[in-house]
Amino acid sequence: MQQERAATAKLAAEQTKIEKERQHAKTVIADLRSELGRLQQYAENQSSRANLPATAAIAGTPDGEAVARGWALFGKCAAEYAGMAEIADEQRNDLAEWQAYGRVMKGDHEPD
Repeated sequence: MQQERAATAKLAAEQTKIEKERQHAKTVIADLRSELGRLQQYAENQSSRANLPATAAIAGTPDGEAVARGWALFGKCAAEYAGMAEIADEQRNDLAEWQAYGRVMKGDHEPD
């Protein structure tokens, strides 16, 4: 009985630690999403500018349309990467919980 209470307390402590990490990750993700918005806006602006013939001539780019497509692709890739990063964070959180549970259970079966 005492062993079960100790394991439960240890698991609760681990879950508290994991929850703090999860909250920190949410804050970081929100900041990165904000940056992503700025990056996509910048890419969109660059794409629009590259489509203007005068801008392409001034910048010395031979194909303004290709540059515009490149910036549009860059913005799309940044959004896809952000989505994958969020999935990776969720998986890391799940793994951390299972690892904590495993450590507690392993300790539960070890002799005192």
